[in-house]
Amino acid sequence: MHLLSAQAGAIQQDGEAIDLAQTPGALIFASAADSELAMLAGAADRSGETGLRLANTLRLSHNYSVDLWLEQTVRHARIVVVRLLGGAAYWQYGVDELTALCANHKIALALLPGDANPDPILRHRSTIHPDDWSALHALFTAGGPDNADRILAALNQLATPHALGAQRLARDADKDFAPAPFARFGLWHPALGITEPEALAAYNAKTVPDAVANIPILFYRAALEGAGTATLEALIAALTAADLVPVPLVISSLKEGACVRFVQNALARFQPAAILNLTGFALGLDGLEAKSNPFAEIDAPIIQLLQGGRPIEQYQADPQGLSAKDLAMQVVMPELDGRIGAILVGHKQQALWHNRSQCPLSAYAPDASGIARATNLAQNYARLRATPRAQRKIGLILANYPIRDGRLANGVGYDAPQSSVEILKALKAEGYRLDVPENGNALIESLQAGPTNANPQRGASKAQLTLARYNTLFAALPEKIRTEVTTRWGQPEADPFLRGDVFHLPALIFGNLTILLQPARGYDRDETANYHDPDLVPPHAYLAAYLWLRHEFAAHALIHNGKHGNLEWLPGKATALDETSYPDALWGQLPHLYPFIVNDPGEGTQAKRRTGATIIDHLVPPLTRAETYGPLKDLEALLDEYYAASGMDRRRLSDLKRRILDFTRDTRLDRDIALPDDPDAALAKIDNFLCDLKEAQIRDGLHIFGQSPTGDLERDLIVALARVPRGDNGGGEASIIRALADDLKLGFDALSAETRFPMVWSPGDTQR
Repeated sequence: MHLLSAQAGAIQQDGEAIDLAQTPGALIFASAADSELAMLAGAADRSGETGLRLANTLRLSHNYSVDLWLEQTVRHARIVVVRLLGGAAYWQYGVDELTALCANHKIALALLPGDANPDPILRHRSTIHPDDWSALHALFTAGGPDNADRILAALNQLATPHALGAQRLARDADKDFAPAPFARFGLWHPALGITEPEALAAYNAKTVPDAVANIPILFYRAALEGAGTATLEALIAALTAADLVPVPLVISSLKEGACVRFVQNALARFQPAAILNLTGFALGLDGLEAKSNPFAEIDAPIIQLLQGGRPIEQYQADPQGLSAKDLAMQVVMPELDGRIGAILVGHKQQALWHNRSQCPLSAYAPDASGIARATNLAQNYARLRATPRAQRKIGLILANYPIRDGRLANGVGYDAPQSSVEILKALKAEGYRLDVPENGNALIESLQAGPTNANPQRGASKAQLTLARYNTLFAALPEKIRTEVTTRWGQPEADPFLRGDVFHLPALIFGNLTILLQPARGYDRDETANYHDPDLVPPHAYLAAYLWLRHEFAAHALIHNGKHGNLEWLPGKATALDETSYPDALWGQLPHLYPFIVNDPGEGTQAKRRTGATIIDHLVPPLTRAETYGPLKDLEALLDEYYAASGMDRRRLSDLKRRILDFTRDTRLDRDIALPDDPDAALAKIDNFLCDLKEAQIRDGLHIFGQSPTGDLERDLIVALARVPRGDNGGGEASIIRALADDLKLGFDALSAETRFPMVWSPGDTQR
C-alpha cells in the first residue's frame, strides 16, 4: 500500500491511501462534489472563517485514509456534515466509522443525501435534531452563494455547546436559516447574467434578433455554484463565432417536473438545429410520457458533450480516454436515451490548494480542441437542416471485408447492395437529387468496373483527388497522424490508388450522392489485422477517400451501410476521442448515420462512440428451422417408423432398432454424438439429437433495409422470435412457446427438455 501526501490533488487509485494531513477544525464538511466544496470555500473566504475543514470523499475511499482523517482531524470537531449521493452504501466504511466516532466524542453529525430527496436512513444515523437536519438539507438543496453563507452560519450555530440532539437552529431564528432564492433552472449568459426562466423573451430580443440556427446548451446548476463556467463560456464564444446562436439553459435535474417544463418551453421558443447536452445519467425516454420528456416535441439531434473528471495530463496519457466513472455517467447511461457525439470539451483542472479549508479544490477548464470540434458538429447539423433536400450531398460508404472483389459491400445476413439501392430510392422520393441504380447487382457491377481494393488500378473513377490537393489537406491533419502514416506507408506517391498525380478513388457518383467503397486499411497485412489491429494506421488512399468526401464532394452527411466498416476501429482513444484519434480526424464531425443489425449492440456502440454515429437498427435476416436433409432425413424416417411400430406392431421393433444403430455407425454419427452402449439409451440420444438439429435456427436469405419478410419467411421469423424470452424474469418476459407450455400445464420446458424414447408410445404421452 502506498501513502500519498495531502497535497496530491489526484484521486487515489486502488491500493493507495491518502493522508489529508489536515489540522483540527471545529466545522467539518465532506462531499464528492467539487462544486459544493468550492461553494463552501467561497463562503469561508467571504466570512473569514478559519475553523472549516473540507474533504472530498473520493479521496477517502481507502479505509486507511478514513482512519487517518478521523484520528487527526474529525475527532476534534464540533460538527461534521457529509453529503452522500447514493446513500450510506456508497461510503459505507466512512459512515460506520464516522457514526461511531461522533457518538463516542459527542460530536454533532449530519449525514445528508446528495440530492433533493430526503433519506430516512441518513437522517436516522445523524445526531442533530430532525428539524435542524431538514433545514440544513433544504439549504444545500437550494444551493448558490447566498445559501452557502447561510450554511456556514448554520454550522457555527450547530457547533455551539448544547445537549446532543436538541434543536439548535432556534425557531425564532428561522428566517436566518431559511433558503435564499436561487433558481433551480433558468437561462444564463455570461454577458447578461440572466438566471430566471422569465428571461427567455428578453434573451430573444437582446441577443437573437436575426436567429438562423439555435443551439441550446443544457448544463447543471452546479456550474454556477462552484464547478466553474469556463467551459461554458468558451463553448458560447465558439458557437457565436460560428454564426450560431447559443441558448444556455441551466437546470438542476431533467427529472424534475418544473425543469422539464422550462426546457420544453425554451426549446419551443428557440427551435434547435442541434442540442448540446452537458448533463449526465439517463432519463429512460423509451416509454416516458410526453409531459416528462423534455425533448418530446423536438426532432433535433442531442449531442452529448463530456467533461472529464481528471486533469488533461491524465486524459492524454490514458488510451481509454475516460475513467470508468465518467464513462458510466456521461456516455453509457446518456446513450440509452439516444444521445450521440461523446465529444470531450473540458477537464478537471489540477487541484489548487485552498489554505483556509486545507483542501485541494478544482474546477473545469475548457479543452480548446474539443470545443472546436463540438462547434463544428453543431454547425454541420445546422447546415444539413438549412440546406434544401435537392441540394444536399450524401456520402454512402460500403464495407469491403475481406479485401476481395467477391466481397464488395458485404454484410452479415444483410443485402448491403440492394439495401443501398432502397436507401437511394427513399431519398429520391423525399426530394434528393440523385440517380438510382437498377438493382443491387447493377451497383456491384458498376463498382467492379472501376478501382477496388483488390484492383486499385482497374478502370477509371470520376471521384478523383489530385496529389497536390491531397498534400494540402494532409498537411492540415495533426502532426502525429501525418508522422505515423508516412512512417508506416511512406510517401503518397507510392500508394496503389495513385495514377500519375491523381488518386482514383473507388467511388461512384449518382447526382448529389456518391457511393464509396471503403478503402482497405492495409495492403500487406493479414485480413484480421487490416480490420482489428488497434495500432495499424490507414494508408494514404484511405485518408484521401474521406478527405475527398468532406472537402471536394462536400458531403453534408455520411451513411455507412453494411457490416462491418473499419473507420470506427482505427487507432485512437477508446472513448472521448482527441484530435489525433483517426476516427475523429477523418469523420470530420459530419452528421453520420449507420444502419446496424439489431442483435449486435457491441459493434454498433463502437461506431456510435467513436464516429458520432446515429445507429439505425435493422432486422436480422429471415430465420427458419434447420430441419433435416440427406442421410439424416432417412434416419428420421426410421425413428418415426420405430415409434409407429411401438404402438401397432411390436414384432418389428428389434429389426428397426438394429437398422437405426447400424445406420448411425455407418454414417459415423455414433462418434459425433458419443452414443452410450445401452441400445435404448442410444435410441433416446439419437432422437434428441435429431430434434435439436431440426429446431436449430438458421438464416433463410438476407435482410433488405426497410423491408419486412413476407409469406413463409414472415411466418418462420415470427416463430423464431416467439421462442426467445424478452428478459430473465420469466412470467410476462417468458417466450411465447414456454408461456403456452405453462398454460397447457405440460410440466416441462418446451425448449430445453429432453424427450423420452419409450418402448410404447401413445397420443397421451406429452413428452414426445
